[in-house]
Amino acid sequence: MAATERIVSSLADEPIIRSEEEADVITALSHLREADQEILQLSLWEELKPEDIAGILGISRNAVDQRYWRAKKRLSREMDRKPTTKGRATHITSRKGGAT
Repeated sequence: MAATERIVSSLADEPIIRSEEEADVITALSHLREADQEILQLSLWEELKPEDIAGILGISRNAVDQRYWRAKKRLSREMDRKPTTKGRATHITSRKGGAT
């Protein structure tokens, strides 16, 4: 529940959730470890490049790529576990500024 509250509060500047698919993604994301949430949010929501993420987290560019890839797989597995009411949300397949 605390993870969900953090995500919801981090989305406070979003006017509304635009679709049920987005709600499914946010719910799946809330079930991931905090480190996985962080790397996905920095990459996809903040649209930061891997070099920038490496600087923020104090890790190497290679570590960013590895963490991102693992977090993306975990999110995909979490999405597959949760039934949706209107089909599947699009799985994350790439990001700006680097390999997936």
